[in-house]
Amino acid sequence: MHAASADFMTSAAGYDEGGLEIRSLRIHNDWLAALPGPVLPLEDAATVDDNLAAVLRALPPGLSHNRESAPALGPSGAAFPARQDAGGATTTSS
Repeated sequence: MHAASADFMTSAAGYDEGGLEIRSLRIHNDWLAALPGPVLPLEDAATVDDNLAAVLRALPPGLSHNRESAPALGPSGAAFPARQDAGGATTTSS
């Protein structure tokens, strides 16, 4: 078990700069580029709200979701409480 974990950690350490010989970002980007449909990249550095906004903007007309009319739901299914953003507008936490 330890050897397998060590091998994985060695491989994972080279993910960002690795070539075609290992599981790498390059292989994954090539695979994404070959997919027949659109791919929407979401970035870890972006906030959840920014990524959600990008997803909603990318939806085709008729599939958009009015976030303001639907409550944000937590893991238990209960609605998150409303809060005020920096500009004083009431929003829901998510």
